[in-house]
Amino acid sequence: MNESKVYNTLKLTWEQVAWYLENILSGFLGRPIQCTCQAEDNSYWSVAATNDRFSYAEIERLLSYVRAAGKIGRGSLPVDAPDSRSLDMELARMLLQQVLHTTWEEECITDKALWLIGIQMDALSLPDTDQDLFFLGDLSIDCSKLWGKEEFVQYLFDEGGTFTQLADLCDRYVHEFHNELYWHFPISDGDFNGVYFVLVKEGILCLPYNVIDCEDHECFESQGVRLCTAEDIGFFIHDWNRTDTELRNAMSAFYQFLTRKEHAHGADF
Repeated sequence: MNESKVYNTLKLTWEQVAWYLENILSGFLGRPIQCTCQAEDNSYWSVAATNDRFSYAEIERLLSYVRAAGKIGRGSLPVDAPDSRSLDMELARMLLQQVLHTTWEEECITDKALWLIGIQMDALSLPDTDQDLFFLGDLSIDCSKLWGKEEFVQYLFDEGGTFTQLADLCDRYVHEFHNELYWHFPISDGDFNGVYFVLVKEGILCLPYNVIDCEDHECFESQGVRLCTAEDIGFFIHDWNRTDTELRNAMSAFYQFLTRKEHAHGADF
Protein backbone atom coordinates (compact mmCIF):
# COMPACT_ATOMS: atom_id res chain seq x y z
CA MET A 1 0.00 0.00 0.00
CA ASN A 2 1.39 3.39 -0.97
CA GLU A 3 2.26 5.69 1.89
CA SER A 4 0.48 9.06 1.70
CA LYS A 5 2.42 12.28 2.25
CA VAL A 6 1.25 15.80 2.98
CA TYR A 7 3.12 18.68 1.31
CA ASN A 8 2.98 22.40 2.01
CA THR A 9 1.58 24.13 -1.08
CA LEU A 10 1.34 27.76 -2.14
CA LYS A 11 -1.10 28.90 -4.82
CA LEU A 12 -0.13 31.95 -6.88
CA THR A 13 -2.41 33.33 -9.56
CA TRP A 14 -0.66 34.25 -12.80
CA GLU A 15 -1.26 37.90 -11.94
CA GLN A 16 0.63 37.39 -8.67
CA VAL A 17 3.49 35.59 -10.43
CA ALA A 18 3.72 38.43 -12.95
CA TRP A 19 3.68 41.01 -10.15
CA TYR A 20 6.55 39.35 -8.28
CA LEU A 21 8.62 39.01 -11.45
CA GLU A 22 7.90 42.63 -12.40
CA ASN A 23 9.29 43.69 -9.02
CA ILE A 24 12.55 41.81 -9.24
CA LEU A 25 13.13 42.60 -12.93
CA SER A 26 12.38 46.31 -12.48
CA GLY A 27 14.62 46.58 -9.45
CA PHE A 28 17.48 44.60 -10.93
CA LEU A 29 17.46 46.24 -14.37
CA GLY A 30 16.75 49.73 -13.04
CA ARG A 31 13.67 50.53 -15.13
CA PRO A 32 9.94 49.70 -14.94
CA ILE A 33 9.18 46.31 -16.46
CA GLN A 34 5.60 45.13 -16.95
CA CYS A 35 5.07 41.40 -17.36
CA THR A 36 2.44 38.87 -18.28
CA CYS A 37 2.59 35.23 -17.15
CA GLN A 38 0.48 32.33 -18.33
CA ALA A 39 0.31 28.56 -18.67
CA GLU A 40 1.36 27.31 -22.09
CA ASP A 41 0.32 23.74 -21.22
CA ASN A 42 0.31 21.55 -18.11
CA SER A 43 4.13 21.31 -18.10
CA TYR A 44 5.29 24.79 -19.10
CA TRP A 45 4.57 28.38 -18.10
CA SER A 46 5.92 31.54 -19.65
CA VAL A 47 6.73 35.15 -18.77
CA ALA A 48 7.05 38.02 -21.22
CA ALA A 49 7.56 41.76 -20.94
CA THR A 50 4.70 43.80 -22.35
CA ASN A 51 6.44 47.20 -22.41
CA ASP A 52 10.10 46.39 -23.03
CA ARG A 53 12.65 43.86 -24.25
CA PHE A 54 15.60 42.15 -22.54
CA SER A 55 18.99 42.50 -24.20
CA TYR A 56 21.38 39.56 -24.49
CA ALA A 57 23.68 41.20 -21.91
CA GLU A 58 20.79 41.75 -19.48
CA ILE A 59 19.73 38.11 -19.70
CA GLU A 60 23.35 37.11 -19.05
CA ARG A 61 23.28 39.32 -15.94
CA LEU A 62 20.04 37.71 -14.78
CA LEU A 63 21.53 34.23 -15.24
CA SER A 64 24.57 35.28 -13.22
CA TYR A 65 22.34 36.79 -10.54
CA VAL A 66 20.41 33.55 -9.99
CA ARG A 67 23.66 31.55 -10.30
CA ALA A 68 22.34 29.42 -13.14
CA ALA A 69 24.71 26.53 -13.77
CA GLY A 70 25.46 24.87 -17.08
CA LYS A 71 22.64 25.13 -19.60
CA ILE A 72 19.97 26.03 -17.03
CA GLY A 73 18.06 29.09 -18.20
CA ARG A 74 20.15 29.44 -21.36
CA GLY A 75 16.99 29.05 -23.42
CA SER A 76 16.20 32.66 -22.55
CA LEU A 77 19.14 33.92 -24.63
CA PRO A 78 18.04 35.12 -28.08
CA VAL A 79 19.62 33.24 -30.98
CA ASP A 80 18.93 35.31 -34.09
CA ALA A 81 18.16 38.67 -32.44
CA PRO A 82 19.91 41.12 -30.09
CA ASP A 83 17.10 40.98 -27.53
CA SER A 84 14.02 39.08 -26.42
CA ARG A 85 10.64 39.91 -24.97
CA SER A 86 10.37 36.63 -23.04
CA LEU A 87 12.33 34.60 -20.48
CA ASP A 88 12.26 30.82 -20.34
CA MET A 89 10.57 28.97 -17.51
CA GLU A 90 13.79 27.87 -15.79
CA LEU A 91 15.10 31.43 -15.44
CA ALA A 92 11.67 32.75 -14.45
CA ARG A 93 11.39 30.03 -11.78
CA MET A 94 14.81 30.92 -10.32
CA LEU A 95 13.86 34.61 -10.25
CA LEU A 96 10.63 33.74 -8.45
CA GLN A 97 12.62 31.72 -5.91
CA GLN A 98 14.78 34.79 -5.28
CA VAL A 99 11.70 36.93 -4.62
CA LEU A 100 10.09 34.37 -2.30
CA HIS A 101 13.40 33.42 -0.62
CA THR A 102 12.56 29.73 -0.79
CA THR A 103 12.38 26.63 -3.01
CA TRP A 104 9.82 23.93 -3.78
CA GLU A 105 9.77 20.36 -5.07
CA GLU A 106 7.14 20.38 -7.80
CA GLU A 107 4.83 22.70 -9.71
CA CYS A 108 1.25 22.18 -10.80
CA ILE A 109 0.41 24.42 -13.75
CA THR A 110 -3.24 25.30 -14.38
CA ASP A 111 -4.97 27.87 -16.55
CA LYS A 112 -5.51 30.23 -13.62
CA ALA A 113 -2.66 29.60 -11.20
CA LEU A 114 0.76 28.19 -10.43
CA TRP A 115 0.77 25.76 -7.50
CA LEU A 116 4.10 25.41 -5.69
CA ILE A 117 4.18 21.97 -4.06
CA GLY A 118 6.55 20.95 -1.28
CA ILE A 119 7.47 24.57 -0.62
CA GLN A 120 9.85 25.33 2.24
CA MET A 121 7.53 27.42 4.43
CA ASP A 122 10.10 28.26 7.11
CA ALA A 123 12.11 30.31 4.61
CA LEU A 124 9.14 31.74 2.68
CA SER A 125 8.94 35.53 2.54
CA LEU A 126 6.26 37.43 0.62
CA PRO A 127 7.25 41.10 0.20
CA ASP A 128 4.16 43.28 0.63
CA THR A 129 5.19 45.80 -2.02
CA ASP A 130 7.83 46.23 -4.67
CA GLN A 131 9.37 48.99 -2.53
CA ASP A 132 10.42 46.29 -0.04
CA LEU A 133 13.01 44.92 -2.47
CA PHE A 134 16.46 46.54 -2.56
CA PHE A 135 19.02 45.56 -5.20
CA LEU A 136 22.76 46.10 -4.97
CA GLY A 137 24.69 44.41 -7.76
CA ASP A 138 23.77 40.72 -7.54
CA LEU A 139 22.40 41.14 -4.01
CA SER A 140 18.63 41.34 -3.42
CA ILE A 141 17.34 42.27 0.01
CA ASP A 142 13.83 42.12 1.44
CA CYS A 143 13.80 45.29 3.55
CA SER A 144 11.01 43.95 5.75
CA LYS A 145 13.72 41.79 7.38
CA LEU A 146 15.89 44.76 8.40
CA TRP A 147 16.09 46.91 11.52
CA GLY A 148 13.22 49.37 11.88
CA LYS A 149 14.33 53.02 12.03
CA GLU A 150 13.12 53.79 15.56
CA GLU A 151 14.52 50.60 17.07
CA PHE A 152 17.84 51.06 15.28
CA VAL A 153 18.27 54.69 16.35
CA GLN A 154 17.32 53.93 19.95
CA TYR A 155 19.83 51.09 20.27
CA LEU A 156 22.51 53.13 18.51
CA PHE A 157 22.36 56.12 20.86
CA ASP A 158 21.57 54.12 24.00
CA GLU A 159 24.93 52.41 23.51
CA GLY A 160 26.94 55.54 22.76
CA GLY A 161 25.98 56.68 19.25
CA THR A 162 29.33 56.01 17.57
CA PHE A 163 30.65 54.02 14.64
CA THR A 164 31.50 51.16 17.03
CA GLN A 165 27.79 50.74 17.86
CA LEU A 166 26.86 51.09 14.18
CA ALA A 167 29.18 48.22 13.26
CA ASP A 168 27.79 46.09 16.11
CA LEU A 169 24.18 46.69 15.05
CA CYS A 170 24.92 45.89 11.40
CA ASP A 171 26.75 42.70 12.26
CA ARG A 172 23.46 40.82 11.85
CA TYR A 173 23.33 42.07 8.25
CA VAL A 174 26.75 40.56 7.58
CA HIS A 175 25.56 37.14 8.73
CA GLU A 176 22.30 37.25 6.77
CA PHE A 177 23.20 39.26 3.66
CA HIS A 178 27.03 39.10 3.62
CA ASN A 179 27.11 42.90 3.58
CA GLU A 180 27.14 45.49 6.39
CA LEU A 181 24.53 47.56 4.52
CA TYR A 182 26.08 50.85 5.62
CA TRP A 183 28.14 53.24 3.51
CA HIS A 184 30.41 56.14 4.42
CA PHE A 185 29.96 59.52 2.69
CA PRO A 186 32.99 61.55 3.88
CA ILE A 187 32.02 64.89 2.33
CA SER A 188 30.63 67.86 4.25
CA ASP A 189 27.16 69.07 3.34
CA GLY A 190 27.73 72.39 5.10
CA ASP A 191 26.05 71.25 8.32
CA PHE A 192 28.06 68.11 9.12
CA ASN A 193 31.52 66.80 8.25
CA GLY A 194 30.12 63.60 6.77
CA VAL A 195 27.38 60.98 7.03
CA TYR A 196 26.81 57.24 7.01
CA PHE A 197 23.95 55.72 5.04
CA VAL A 198 22.28 52.67 6.59
CA LEU A 199 19.65 50.48 4.97
CA VAL A 200 16.68 50.00 7.32
CA LYS A 201 13.14 48.70 6.97
CA GLU A 202 11.70 52.09 6.03
CA GLY A 203 14.42 53.16 3.60
CA ILE A 204 17.84 54.84 3.72
CA LEU A 205 18.81 56.21 7.14
CA CYS A 206 21.25 59.13 7.25
CA LEU A 207 23.59 59.31 10.28
CA PRO A 208 25.57 62.60 10.29
CA TYR A 209 28.72 63.26 12.30
CA ASN A 210 31.17 66.06 13.08
CA VAL A 211 33.53 64.61 15.68
CA ILE A 212 35.80 61.60 15.13
CA ASP A 213 37.00 59.88 18.30
CA CYS A 214 40.34 58.05 18.40
CA GLU A 215 38.71 54.93 19.91
CA ASP A 216 35.11 54.78 18.69
CA HIS A 217 35.66 56.74 15.47
CA GLU A 218 32.70 58.81 14.19
CA CYS A 219 30.34 60.22 16.84
CA PHE A 220 26.87 60.63 15.34
CA GLU A 221 24.68 63.71 15.85
CA SER A 222 21.22 62.56 16.97
CA GLN A 223 19.49 65.78 15.92
CA GLY A 224 20.52 65.25 12.32
CA VAL A 225 19.36 61.64 11.94
CA ARG A 226 16.70 61.28 9.25
CA LEU A 227 15.37 59.09 6.47
CA CYS A 228 16.56 60.21 3.05
CA THR A 229 14.33 61.15 0.15
CA ALA A 230 15.22 60.52 -3.48
CA GLU A 231 15.92 64.26 -3.75
CA ASP A 232 18.37 64.04 -0.82
CA ILE A 233 20.27 61.22 -2.51
CA GLY A 234 20.31 63.25 -5.72
CA PHE A 235 22.07 66.09 -3.87
CA PHE A 236 24.56 63.65 -2.34
CA ILE A 237 25.30 62.22 -5.80
CA HIS A 238 25.83 65.74 -7.15
CA ASP A 239 28.23 66.61 -4.31
CA TRP A 240 30.12 63.34 -4.75
CA ASN A 241 30.50 63.81 -8.51
CA ARG A 242 31.66 67.42 -8.08
CA THR A 243 34.24 66.43 -5.44
CA ASP A 244 35.34 63.46 -7.51
CA THR A 245 35.85 65.65 -10.60
CA GLU A 246 37.75 68.32 -8.67
CA LEU A 247 40.00 65.78 -6.96
CA ARG A 248 40.66 63.84 -10.18
CA ASN A 249 41.60 67.07 -11.95
CA ALA A 250 43.92 68.04 -9.09
CA MET A 251 45.52 64.58 -8.98
CA SER A 252 46.08 64.66 -12.76
CA ALA A 253 47.69 68.09 -12.41
CA PHE A 254 49.88 66.77 -9.57
CA TYR A 255 50.98 63.86 -11.76
CA GLN A 256 51.80 66.04 -14.76
CA PHE A 257 53.63 68.59 -12.59
CA LEU A 258 55.78 65.98 -10.85
CA THR A 259 56.45 64.10 -14.09
CA ARG A 260 57.83 67.27 -15.69
CA LYS A 261 59.99 68.06 -12.67
CA GLU A 262 61.36 64.53 -12.39
CA HIS A 263 62.04 64.36 -16.09
CA ALA A 264 63.93 67.65 -15.97
CA HIS A 265 65.81 67.15 -12.70
CA GLY A 266 65.71 63.43 -11.96
CA ALA A 267 63.72 61.64 -9.29
CA ASP A 268 65.79 63.15 -6.45
CA PHE A 269 65.18 66.83 -7.17
